[in-house]
Amino acid sequence: STSTCGGGVSHNSTPTDSGMGTDVMSHNTNTCLSPKVLWSQNHSVVTLSVQLRGCVNYHTEFHENSVKFWGQMQDKMYHFSLYLFGLVIKKQCHVIVNGGEVIIKIKKVRDAFWPRLTRTKSHTSFVSIDYERWNEETTSSEEERQHKICWDSIHKRIGEVNTNINASCSSSEEYSDIEDEEILQDLDNECVDFDID
Repeated sequence: STSTCGGGVSHNSTPTDSGMGTDVMSHNTNTCLSPKVLWSQNHSVVTLSVQLRGCVNYHTEFHENSVKFWGQMQDKMYHFSLYLFGLVIKKQCHVIVNGGEVIIKIKKVRDAFWPRLTRTKSHTSFVSIDYERWNEETTSSEEERQHKICWDSIHKRIGEVNTNINASCSSSEEYSDIEDEEILQDLDNECVDFDID
């Protein structure tokens, strides 16, 4: 089911026989475990694969620049909150439970590859790249191909890009005051002179 929550959009599992439903949110997040999360993207959608086999009781919230997840598997509670690199269209985000994973689809405001999942550059220990799904989601169209090449180019030069971003942000750890469009335009400019043969 879907509902609005605190300016965001939430997706809930159907309440179980135990009556848990969205009560997973009531647990202290400090006592929750962090699930393993794999991420991939194409130019318009970010996919998060939450590795929780058998999870049928969950709650997910989407906001314009973040996603929050609560889930229960057997007697263990799981939770994570991620502040995303770019803005998202929260009403077009959705959740699919598929066997051993909970799939979270996040619709980007702007069609462009993100150089990383989160706004901050700090490593998120429970998140890693879903290489298999990344290849599946990237089509063979020339536009997608160019975006993938640009993304690879940006990662090879990430030190330079981060330096430019830090300078623009006045050495702030986060750059919430900078317009999302400006940041993404800076990344696009990194690809202007990149030849595609």
